[in-house]
Amino acid sequence: MLTPELINARDLGGTPLADGATVACGAIYRGPPLRLTPDGCSRAAELGLRTLLDLRIEGERTSLPDASCVEAERVFAPLPVPYGLGPTDYLNDLHETASIAMLFHAFGDRNAYPIYFHCTYGRDRTGVVGALLLLALGADRATVMEEYLLSQANVGAYPESLEAVLDDIEQRGGAEAVLRDAGISDDELAVLRENAIAN
Repeated sequence: MLTPELINARDLGGTPLADGATVACGAIYRGPPLRLTPDGCSRAAELGLRTLLDLRIEGERTSLPDASCVEAERVFAPLPVPYGLGPTDYLNDLHETASIAMLFHAFGDRNAYPIYFHCTYGRDRTGVVGALLLLALGADRATVMEEYLLSQANVGAYPESLEAVLDDIEQRGGAEAVLRDAGISDDELAVLRENAIAN
């Protein structure tokens, strides 16, 4: 857990990838908005977060802003609010190509790490982005689902909705193909892997 006051926040570090690799610890975090007490602010400072990727629409950001104590670059890449929480809602988020591109341009910037990405619960929009990210790093489908389901105990989960996303990514040729179609370069993918895969 990133800090005890943030329900459903976690480090992706340690997630298994292909060929025995894992996601690097301390590189990429996911969760809810950074609403922090002074202790939480101290913990966030210790983590040295350099980039916050906010997947919420403007009204959400205004009503529940991230803590101002976090001195990080903020990237606003809004994805549609998945009101129905069904497969179509998750697919709408995956298909928001402009925002997906903004997010992965950030993941492809070596100066952006460590990165924290979030929506409102750290589950739905964050789950879609997390799935695409982990697949791009070399995680298999079962691992992606297992990581997503870590949210179940905290805020619930909608595995059938994520399954639709995983099916769609497979049908489009895999995560790399989806990201290339969004304008992510090979160099950016290489930077992502250099920073997010443990040595």
